[in-house]
Amino acid sequence: MVKTVHSENIASRSFWNDYSYLCKELGCFEQNVNNIKHEYLKLFRSENKLLPFTWILIRIDGSHFHRFSKVHGFEKPNDEQALKLMNASAVAVLEEFNDIDLRMELMMNTALF
Repeated sequence: MVKTVHSENIASRSFWNDYSYLCKELGCFEQNVNNIKHEYLKLFRSENKLLPFTWILIRIDGSHFHRFSKVHGFEKPNDEQALKLMNASAVAVLEEFNDIDLRMELMMNTALF
């Protein structure tokens, strides 16, 4: 079984309290998570470094896009202002990171128009 969890900080007490079933599965933290010393949690922190000469795949997904669309009054299905915003965002990312090799994958039965 695979469980995907998004968290900004897995070394926080709130993370382990929210996902206590992970503690049981991993066989750690028999005691209350609130009693764990901060120094012990620091052991789980690591720097975010990428290995040289490796491919990195990034999937950008919207979060709360329905609410965002409603707040900004986007028209369905494709609001021109929203499309311009997404295109400008993509251009900004490509300009910021010069080494990006842009790829796109389409299914065999995709109809282009």
